[in-house]
Amino acid sequence: MRGNGRLRIVWLSLLALWLGAASLVAQEAIAEFELPSIPAVYRDPADRAKYLIEHYWDKFDVAHATVGQMTDQTEQAFANYVDLSRHVEAKVACEAFVGLMRSAEGNKTFFRYLDGLFEKYLYDAYSPMRNESLYESVLEYLAESPVLDEVERIRPQRLLALVRRNKVGQVAQDFKFLDRQGGECSLSSIEARRLLLFFYDPDCEDCQRTRENLSVSPVVSRQVAEGNLRVLAIYPYGDKALWDDYAVHIPAEWQNGLDENGQIMGDELYDLKRMPTLYLLDDGKQVLLKDVSVHDIEVYLLNH
Repeated sequence: MRGNGRLRIVWLSLLALWLGAASLVAQEAIAEFELPSIPAVYRDPADRAKYLIEHYWDKFDVAHATVGQMTDQTEQAFANYVDLSRHVEAKVACEAFVGLMRSAEGNKTFFRYLDGLFEKYLYDAYSPMRNESLYESVLEYLAESPVLDEVERIRPQRLLALVRRNKVGQVAQDFKFLDRQGGECSLSSIEARRLLLFFYDPDCEDCQRTRENLSVSPVVSRQVAEGNLRVLAIYPYGDKALWDDYAVHIPAEWQNGLDENGQIMGDELYDLKRMPTLYLLDDGKQVLLKDVSVHDIEVYLLNH
């Protein structure tokens, strides 16, 4: 995870919740943050997790928290809090997260601090806890929050639109691109049982590694050879000279496209907060997988 290197995520496992040891585990690492005691009546791990996420901040005075409390320890507690969402229903986590933001409405400084932490842990491309479905609920609240003025609400409104775009099950946003033969093509015109979208930047080292991993993947190669998968590599930044120079590195069996007019980035058709970004689409261009790893692609292709 990017950020303060001293931070260490303390995973609150179901085992700890079962043994009633969550408070001990967490407080050893974050001595300044006191967790609530889970009543003994809650014996089931799921019930204990639900109680804990709903009462996590009971002993922390969010309404009167100061800048001096925006410490590594508080951020560590927040990271543990977000990790609890893995052990409860999504609806429970969303309600808890929005409830926390509401509790800080009278303390704008801490409100903005929490806003930043939710973005860092639930939306940042490099966060191991990234979960756009949960973050969508936070953004829905922030986009209409009375705490923020009209200008301040612009960012959450923009992020909300991005998060809601190209979700799994939706038809992917169409766009036009230049192919290697100089012709104008569109995403919607490509006929394929499945289509792997590979957004890349020639100057990006991660893109080069991902391209190599995809090109040597026996799963991907077999699917392409059998006609069950097409790969569309798209350079979205419009630099034709750079695209031309890099073309030799794109496998011949892939389709290589250039968004010459910068439509994808300019209109924010796709949330490309990191490069590379991979999408898997079905024959109707519905999104099957969004912003995933090569491994995720391979697992899906092997099982579907």
